[in-house]
Amino acid sequence: MGEYLIKGGARLSGEITPGGAKNAILPILSAVILNRGISVIHNVPAITDVFLTLDILKSLGCTVTFKDGVVTVNSSNITNTDVPIEPVKLMRSSTLFLGSMLGSIGKITIAMPGGCKIGDRKIDFHLKALRAMGATIRHDKKNDMLICSVKEGKLVNTHHTLKSPSVGATENIIMAAVLTKGETVIQNAAKEPEIVDLADFLNKSGAKISGAGTKTVVINGVNKLKKVTHTIIPDRIVGGTYLCAAAMTGGDILLTGILPQHIRPIYRMLEDAGCTVKTGENYCWLRSPERLQSLDKIVTEPHPGFPYCNKGRYSQKIIKIKVLLIFINNYFINYCFYPVVFLFDRIFITKQCIYEGFGSLFKNHNFVICVSITG
Repeated sequence: MGEYLIKGGARLSGEITPGGAKNAILPILSAVILNRGISVIHNVPAITDVFLTLDILKSLGCTVTFKDGVVTVNSSNITNTDVPIEPVKLMRSSTLFLGSMLGSIGKITIAMPGGCKIGDRKIDFHLKALRAMGATIRHDKKNDMLICSVKEGKLVNTHHTLKSPSVGATENIIMAAVLTKGETVIQNAAKEPEIVDLADFLNKSGAKISGAGTKTVVINGVNKLKKVTHTIIPDRIVGGTYLCAAAMTGGDILLTGILPQHIRPIYRMLEDAGCTVKTGENYCWLRSPERLQSLDKIVTEPHPGFPYCNKGRYSQKIIKIKVLLIFINNYFINYCFYPVVFLFDRIFITKQCIYEGFGSLFKNHNFVICVSITG
């Protein structure tokens, strides 16, 4: 395992541009299979999950290049439908190949996903929706593999109502539906900006998707897709992390190349804590006061609520101002293993997660974080 040595105590100030959104590029890389041709994608982050996804595409028969933030994929020669186990076990987003492969090829064998250890994240919503569209899915429990196929090679259109607004399930249904006949409707769909980016990418390819970013998404199937060029949206989670880092160190920061509407829940919360924020078409500027104001409670919610991926960043910021903070995390039972836990002497991980710390860092005051998690 690698390590970072960090020398703290300095204000974080300056100008920075977040890279492309991880949660946008991964589904879009899964979707390149659908046009059975050329896809050129700009603003691609050079991160491990991207490289793993490109390895999967290569294993399926795609030609792939990645240079200077630009990925070019030729998916015209898919020769394999068995996804290698190694990258799948390292990356949860590999499940998105279910929708794209069943929608275009009609067949896929793939291991149950691995990835981040943040609790029980079943893919029941994904599988239920794909079965409703005509897919036959068998779980080989001995090898932990999903063996999937479609009768006569084509899925059918259906109406889906998701029990909860699952991002992955929404994306899988969209990809599975773009080449079906007729109209597919997703009710209670996830509204995240990354879903809008996936729909934009597919619509540029010739798909007919409306309502992305709302609770109702409608996909009217088309016969085929075409060559496409697309630029990935900025990473709102990275942008929010930079804002929190500047706020917790008493600094100021200018985010450029960002879409302020995507990070509004984060900067609004920082404004409530006393920060000054100004935004424009593609920038967000923040200045932190000498001392931040306390907040009582933050609730993580589906977009456009406070994103759970920024919970850990904000908890670290709250440590600086020494207040009681209650986080209500409505997502995953283990989504509390962020670095702040290592600052505490005793950690209790339960359904009601309580961190207690009375160590050298907090000699002169008691400090408690209480996290209520419903998973």
